[in-house]
Amino acid sequence: MTEEEREDWELEQKRLDREWYGMDEGYDDEHNPFSGMSSEYTKRKEEEVEKKKKKKMTARQAQHQRVRIVELKCFNLILKSFNFVV
Repeated sequence: MTEEEREDWELEQKRLDREWYGMDEGYDDEHNPFSGMSSEYTKRKEEEVEKKKKKKMTARQAQHQRVRIVELKCFNLILKSFNFVV
């Protein structure tokens, strides 16, 4: 490899490095992977994410909640029987 070829190679490597690390700086219309996405698709995906955020109660949690409600109702009846107002 001659000196000139080596310099050309090094310059090309620097250019490729700048291009590679420049990709992290942001997107434009040419390099944006999300630019072709329709608004309907985006809206549908956002709704799906919102539905997933609402955590469903497991059977054990539901049972615990029912037991807790019964306990509170019983406690309330006891208080009422002693004419104690909360």
